[in-house]
Amino acid sequence: MPANLKAEVCVGAAIVRRGRLLLLRRSSEGAFPGVWEIPGGHVETGESLEVALRREVREETGLTVRVEQPFHVWSYAYPSGHQGTVPTVEIDFHCSLRALRAPRVNPKEHVEFAWVRRSELSQYPTDPRLDALHRRAFETRH
Repeated sequence: MPANLKAEVCVGAAIVRRGRLLLLRRSSEGAFPGVWEIPGGHVETGESLEVALRREVREETGLTVRVEQPFHVWSYAYPSGHQGTVPTVEIDFHCSLRALRAPRVNPKEHVEFAWVRRSELSQYPTDPRLDALHRRAFETRH
């Protein structure tokens, strides 16, 4: 594979319940400290996108989801301590909860969660690209 095509693959889960999007606030450790984001993460070798997304949501929130249609694809440079940055492609999916229960954040990655209405997004500081992603999650929800 040519060097310019090598990239990490990540997935994200837009979980909307009663008109509110689930956001997690990153801890001060690691990449993107303190920003609000949807659950998700890196696809491991041999995983399908759907399996990776269900795993990441379960690890980060304790929730079980049904993966629906993708709604957003984007690329960015993911900060990596030993490699500088790593080219990353992220595919974001709409998801629905399999069971209604409160999320439990994984303190290694996140410090809190919030169910956020579209009109409240500006109250949850994040990167401008993530803000656009969060707004798109509402716009494309059927």
